[in-house]
Amino acid sequence: SEHGRIAEIRHKWRFDERYSTMAIQGQDADGDGKYTREELNALAELNVTSLSEYAFFTYLDTDLVNATYKAAKDYWLDYEDGKLVLHFTLPLELPFDPQADGVEFAVYDQTYFVSFSFAASNPVRLSGDASRNCAIDIKKPEQPAQVADSQKPEDYWVNFGMGEEFAETVYIRCEKSN
Repeated sequence: SEHGRIAEIRHKWRFDERYSTMAIQGQDADGDGKYTREELNALAELNVTSLSEYAFFTYLDTDLVNATYKAAKDYWLDYEDGKLVLHFTLPLELPFDPQADGVEFAVYDQTYFVSFSFAASNPVRLSGDASRNCAIDIKKPEQPAQVADSQKPEDYWVNFGMGEEFAETVYIRCEKSN
C-alpha cells in the first residue's frame, strides 16, 4: 500500500495435480527427483508470460475504474505435495484508492474454462496501511451445474459472463486514516 492505495497484488496460485504432473515433465535437470526453483525458473517465466495475455485473470475495480497492470515481477515456482505453486507480484499501472466506494477483487476466467477458487483458510491478506484501516468480505457464489461438460462454444460463456458470474469476489472497504 502506497499512501493508503493498493499498489500491487501478490498472488500465490496452487495448480491442480493434473496440470502439475504434465508441466513438470522434463524439468528435473539433474535427475535427482526434486524440483528446485532454479529448475522451474523457465516454466515460471512461461507461466507469467502466458498469463499476461489474459491480464492474469485478475480483476480489481470499482463502479467507475478498472485497474490495469504492469509486467509481473518477483515470480517463481515451487513444487509442494505433488502440486506446482506459482508466486508472482502484479504491480498496478496506477495505485488504486480503495477508500472511495470500496473495491471488488476477483480472479476468474471469463469463459469459465479455467476454474479458480481461493484457499479455504486466510485467502486474502492486506499489508501496510490497509491492514489497519480496511476490512475484507468474501462472497462465494453458488457453483453452476455441469458447466464444464457443456457443449456450448467458448464465446457463449464469454458473452454470458459465466466466469464473472461464478467468481469468488473479495470486497475491500477502507476507512480514511486521520
